[in-house]
Amino acid sequence: MGELWPSDEATVVSLGLSCWSFVPQEHLRDGGRTHTALSRTQARASITVPTVDTRQTAFVSARFTTREPSMGEVVMVDISKLKKDNETRWRNMKADPNLANTIDKVATRLLAAAVKTRYQAVSNKTKVPWSIIAVIHEREASQSWKANLAQGDPWNKVSIHVPKGRGPFNSWEDAAIDALTNCPPFAANWKDWSIGGALTLLEEYNGLGYAAMGKPSPYIWAATDQYKKGKYVADGHYDPNAIDHQLGCAALLARMKQLDPSISF
Repeated sequence: MGELWPSDEATVVSLGLSCWSFVPQEHLRDGGRTHTALSRTQARASITVPTVDTRQTAFVSARFTTREPSMGEVVMVDISKLKKDNETRWRNMKADPNLANTIDKVATRLLAAAVKTRYQAVSNKTKVPWSIIAVIHEREASQSWKANLAQGDPWNKVSIHVPKGRGPFNSWEDAAIDALTNCPPFAANWKDWSIGGALTLLEEYNGLGYAAMGKPSPYIWAATDQYKKGKYVADGHYDPNAIDHQLGCAALLARMKQLDPSISF
Protein backbone atom coordinates (compact mmCIF):
# COMPACT_ATOMS: atom_id res chain seq x y z
CA MET A 1 0.00 0.00 0.00
CA GLY A 2 3.00 2.29 0.22
CA GLU A 3 3.76 4.80 2.92
CA LEU A 4 0.66 6.20 4.58
CA TRP A 5 2.39 8.97 6.47
CA PRO A 6 5.31 10.27 4.34
CA SER A 7 5.39 13.84 5.68
CA ASP A 8 3.62 16.29 7.97
CA GLU A 9 0.50 15.71 5.94
CA ALA A 10 -0.58 12.85 3.72
CA THR A 11 -3.19 12.68 1.00
CA VAL A 12 -5.44 9.65 1.13
CA VAL A 13 -7.07 8.60 -2.12
CA SER A 14 -10.53 7.10 -2.14
CA LEU A 15 -10.60 3.51 -0.96
CA GLY A 16 -14.13 2.89 -2.14
CA LEU A 17 -15.42 2.91 1.41
CA SER A 18 -17.46 5.51 3.21
CA CYS A 19 -15.15 5.89 6.16
CA TRP A 20 -11.84 4.58 7.46
CA SER A 21 -9.84 5.25 10.56
CA PHE A 22 -6.06 4.96 10.75
CA VAL A 23 -5.01 3.68 14.15
CA PRO A 24 -1.60 4.47 15.66
CA GLN A 25 -0.38 1.45 17.57
CA GLU A 26 0.27 3.65 20.61
CA HIS A 27 -3.45 4.40 20.77
CA LEU A 28 -4.84 0.89 20.58
CA ARG A 29 -5.31 0.89 24.35
CA ASP A 30 -3.27 2.59 26.98
CA GLY A 31 -2.80 0.77 30.24
CA GLY A 32 -5.23 1.34 33.08
CA ARG A 33 -6.61 4.53 31.54
CA THR A 34 -8.63 4.80 28.37
CA HIS A 35 -7.24 6.74 25.46
CA THR A 36 -8.40 7.59 22.00
CA ALA A 37 -7.40 6.42 18.56
CA LEU A 38 -6.52 8.81 15.79
CA SER A 39 -9.69 10.40 14.51
CA ARG A 40 -11.77 8.93 11.72
CA THR A 41 -11.05 9.92 8.12
CA GLN A 42 -13.82 10.51 5.59
CA ALA A 43 -12.88 8.57 2.46
CA ARG A 44 -13.79 10.91 -0.34
CA ALA A 45 -11.99 11.25 -3.65
CA SER A 46 -9.04 12.93 -2.00
CA ILE A 47 -8.56 13.93 1.63
CA THR A 48 -5.71 15.57 3.42
CA VAL A 49 -5.28 14.26 6.93
CA PRO A 50 -2.69 15.29 9.49
CA THR A 51 -0.12 12.74 10.42
CA VAL A 52 0.13 11.46 13.94
CA ASP A 53 2.28 13.57 16.22
CA THR A 54 5.87 12.80 17.05
CA ARG A 55 4.93 10.71 20.07
CA GLN A 56 3.24 8.17 17.82
CA THR A 57 5.94 6.12 16.18
CA ALA A 58 4.50 2.62 15.72
CA PHE A 59 2.01 1.75 13.02
CA VAL A 60 0.28 -1.18 11.40
CA SER A 61 -0.25 -2.06 7.79
CA ALA A 62 -3.13 -4.32 6.95
CA ARG A 63 -6.68 -3.65 5.92
CA PHE A 64 -8.16 -5.99 8.48
CA THR A 65 -6.67 -8.07 11.23
CA THR A 66 -8.13 -10.69 13.52
CA ARG A 67 -5.14 -10.84 15.79
CA GLU A 68 -3.45 -8.43 18.12
CA PRO A 69 -1.66 -5.78 16.03
CA SER A 70 2.07 -5.94 16.54
CA MET A 71 4.60 -3.15 16.81
CA GLY A 72 5.52 -1.70 13.46
CA GLU A 73 2.11 -2.18 11.81
CA VAL A 74 -0.80 0.17 11.02
CA VAL A 75 -4.43 -0.93 11.05
CA MET A 76 -7.24 0.59 9.02
CA VAL A 77 -10.73 0.10 10.41
CA ASP A 78 -13.82 0.36 8.21
CA ILE A 79 -15.97 2.73 10.27
CA SER A 80 -19.14 2.11 8.23
CA LYS A 81 -18.90 -1.60 8.98
CA LEU A 82 -18.15 -0.92 12.63
CA LYS A 83 -21.31 1.19 12.89
CA LYS A 84 -23.38 -1.68 11.50
CA ASP A 85 -21.68 -4.20 13.79
CA ASN A 86 -22.33 -2.02 16.83
CA GLU A 87 -25.96 -1.50 15.85
CA THR A 88 -26.42 -5.26 15.51
CA ARG A 89 -24.77 -5.91 18.88
CA TRP A 90 -27.02 -3.28 20.46
CA ARG A 91 -30.14 -4.98 19.12
CA ASN A 92 -28.96 -8.39 20.33
CA MET A 93 -27.32 -7.51 23.65
CA LYS A 94 -28.54 -8.51 27.06
CA ALA A 95 -27.17 -6.96 30.23
CA ASP A 96 -25.49 -9.29 32.69
CA PRO A 97 -28.27 -10.10 35.21
CA ASN A 98 -25.66 -10.40 37.96
CA LEU A 99 -24.80 -6.74 37.42
CA ALA A 100 -28.35 -5.42 37.08
CA ASN A 101 -28.35 -3.65 40.46
CA THR A 102 -24.97 -2.05 39.80
CA ILE A 103 -26.01 -0.91 36.33
CA ASP A 104 -29.20 0.56 37.76
CA LYS A 105 -27.35 2.39 40.52
CA VAL A 106 -24.78 3.94 38.19
CA ALA A 107 -27.36 4.83 35.53
CA THR A 108 -29.49 6.55 38.17
CA ARG A 109 -26.48 8.50 39.40
CA LEU A 110 -25.70 9.66 35.84
CA LEU A 111 -29.31 10.82 35.43
CA ALA A 112 -29.50 12.89 38.61
CA ALA A 113 -30.99 16.30 37.86
CA ALA A 114 -28.00 18.31 39.09
CA VAL A 115 -25.46 16.39 36.99
CA LYS A 116 -27.74 16.16 33.96
CA THR A 117 -27.77 19.96 33.90
CA ARG A 118 -23.97 20.03 33.81
CA TYR A 119 -23.84 17.48 31.00
CA GLN A 120 -26.47 19.43 29.08
CA ALA A 121 -24.43 22.62 29.40
CA VAL A 122 -21.49 20.90 27.72
CA SER A 123 -23.80 19.34 25.15
CA ASN A 124 -25.14 22.77 24.22
CA LYS A 125 -21.58 23.91 23.45
CA THR A 126 -20.44 20.78 21.59
CA LYS A 127 -23.61 19.21 20.16
CA VAL A 128 -22.57 15.88 21.66
CA PRO A 129 -25.64 14.30 23.31
CA TRP A 130 -25.55 14.73 27.06
CA SER A 131 -26.08 11.01 27.67
CA ILE A 132 -22.94 10.24 25.64
CA ILE A 133 -20.98 12.78 27.70
CA ALA A 134 -22.29 11.12 30.86
CA VAL A 135 -21.12 7.60 29.97
CA ILE A 136 -17.72 8.91 28.83
CA HIS A 137 -17.41 10.65 32.21
CA GLU A 138 -18.20 7.39 33.98
CA ARG A 139 -15.76 5.30 31.96
CA GLU A 140 -12.91 7.81 32.03
CA ALA A 141 -13.21 9.05 35.61
CA SER A 142 -15.96 7.19 37.50
CA GLN A 143 -17.90 10.48 37.26
CA SER A 144 -15.29 12.39 39.26
CA TRP A 145 -15.83 16.12 38.79
CA LYS A 146 -12.15 16.68 39.52
CA ALA A 147 -11.06 14.67 36.48
CA ASN A 148 -10.74 15.69 32.84
CA LEU A 149 -13.19 14.01 30.46
CA ALA A 150 -10.33 13.54 28.00
CA GLN A 151 -8.31 11.02 30.00
CA GLY A 152 -9.16 11.21 33.69
CA ASP A 153 -6.26 13.48 34.71
CA PRO A 154 -7.01 16.42 37.05
CA TRP A 155 -8.44 19.22 34.92
CA ASN A 156 -6.75 21.93 37.00
CA LYS A 157 -3.30 20.64 35.99
CA VAL A 158 -1.57 19.99 32.66
CA SER A 159 -2.49 16.46 31.58
CA ILE A 160 0.25 13.83 31.54
CA HIS A 161 -1.71 11.05 29.82
CA VAL A 162 -2.89 10.97 26.22
CA PRO A 163 -4.06 13.49 25.17
CA LYS A 164 -1.08 15.06 26.92
CA GLY A 165 -0.49 18.73 27.55
CA ARG A 166 -4.13 19.80 27.91
CA GLY A 167 -5.00 22.35 30.54
CA PRO A 168 -5.04 23.56 33.16
CA PHE A 169 -8.69 24.60 32.90
CA ASN A 170 -10.92 26.80 34.99
CA SER A 171 -13.68 24.21 35.40
CA TRP A 172 -14.76 20.66 34.62
CA GLU A 173 -17.01 22.07 31.90
CA ASP A 174 -14.16 23.93 30.18
CA ALA A 175 -12.05 20.77 30.21
CA ALA A 176 -14.92 18.68 28.86
CA ILE A 177 -15.56 21.11 26.00
CA ASP A 178 -11.86 21.00 25.12
CA ALA A 179 -11.84 17.19 25.20
CA LEU A 180 -14.83 16.91 22.89
CA THR A 181 -13.83 19.74 20.54
CA ASN A 182 -10.04 19.76 20.32
CA CYS A 183 -8.94 16.21 21.08
CA PRO A 184 -9.28 13.10 18.88
CA PRO A 185 -11.71 11.77 17.87
CA PHE A 186 -13.16 15.33 17.84
CA ALA A 187 -16.58 14.22 19.03
CA ALA A 188 -18.07 17.69 18.50
CA ASN A 189 -17.65 17.15 14.73
CA TRP A 190 -19.44 13.79 14.75
CA LYS A 191 -22.81 13.86 12.97
CA ASP A 192 -24.17 10.32 13.23
CA TRP A 193 -25.95 10.00 16.57
CA SER A 194 -27.92 6.89 15.65
CA ILE A 195 -27.16 4.12 18.11
CA GLY A 196 -24.64 2.52 15.76
CA GLY A 197 -22.97 5.87 15.18
CA ALA A 198 -22.99 6.86 18.84
CA LEU A 199 -21.45 3.58 19.97
CA THR A 200 -18.82 3.84 17.26
CA LEU A 201 -17.88 7.35 18.37
CA LEU A 202 -17.55 6.03 21.91
CA GLU A 203 -15.34 3.21 20.64
CA GLU A 204 -13.15 5.72 18.80
CA TYR A 205 -12.94 7.78 21.98
CA ASN A 206 -11.37 4.83 23.74
CA GLY A 207 -9.38 3.48 20.80
CA LEU A 208 -9.92 1.13 17.86
CA GLY A 209 -7.53 -1.63 18.86
CA TYR A 210 -10.41 -4.04 19.53
CA ALA A 211 -12.11 -3.25 16.23
CA ALA A 212 -8.78 -3.82 14.48
CA MET A 213 -8.83 -7.36 15.85
CA GLY A 214 -12.50 -7.89 15.04
CA LYS A 215 -13.38 -8.04 18.74
CA PRO A 216 -16.10 -6.21 20.69
CA SER A 217 -14.70 -3.39 22.79
CA PRO A 218 -15.20 -3.77 26.55
CA TYR A 219 -15.40 0.04 26.73
CA ILE A 220 -18.73 -0.43 24.98
CA TRP A 221 -19.85 -3.98 25.76
CA ALA A 222 -18.57 -4.90 29.23
CA ALA A 223 -21.44 -6.02 31.52
CA THR A 224 -23.35 -7.44 28.54
CA ASP A 225 -23.41 -10.79 26.77
CA GLN A 226 -21.53 -9.24 23.84
CA TYR A 227 -18.28 -9.25 25.81
CA LYS A 228 -16.59 -12.11 27.65
CA LYS A 229 -12.91 -11.31 28.08
CA GLY A 230 -9.86 -9.66 26.52
CA LYS A 231 -8.43 -6.27 27.40
CA TYR A 232 -5.52 -3.96 26.73
CA VAL A 233 -3.75 -3.97 30.08
CA ALA A 234 -0.77 -1.78 29.16
CA ASP A 235 0.43 0.35 26.28
CA GLY A 236 -0.14 -1.75 23.17
CA HIS A 237 -0.40 -4.97 25.20
CA TYR A 238 -3.56 -7.01 24.76
CA ASP A 239 -4.25 -9.79 27.25
CA PRO A 240 -6.87 -12.22 25.83
CA ASN A 241 -7.71 -13.49 29.31
CA ALA A 242 -7.99 -10.18 31.17
CA ILE A 243 -11.53 -9.04 32.01
CA ASP A 244 -12.77 -5.46 32.07
CA HIS A 245 -14.81 -5.09 35.25
CA GLN A 246 -16.06 -1.57 34.55
CA LEU A 247 -19.58 -1.18 33.21
CA GLY A 248 -19.64 -0.72 29.45
CA CYS A 249 -21.25 2.27 27.77
CA ALA A 250 -23.95 0.20 26.05
CA ALA A 251 -25.26 -1.35 29.26
CA LEU A 252 -25.40 2.08 30.89
CA LEU A 253 -27.05 3.78 27.92
CA ALA A 254 -29.70 1.06 27.65
CA ARG A 255 -30.69 1.44 31.30
CA MET A 256 -30.51 5.24 31.14
CA LYS A 257 -32.81 5.17 28.13
CA GLN A 258 -35.31 3.06 30.08
CA LEU A 259 -35.22 5.48 33.03
CA ASP A 260 -35.24 8.72 31.05
CA PRO A 261 -37.57 8.83 28.01
CA SER A 262 -35.85 12.00 26.77
CA ILE A 263 -32.89 9.86 25.68
CA SER A 264 -33.37 8.61 22.15
CA PHE A 265 -31.22 7.15 19.41
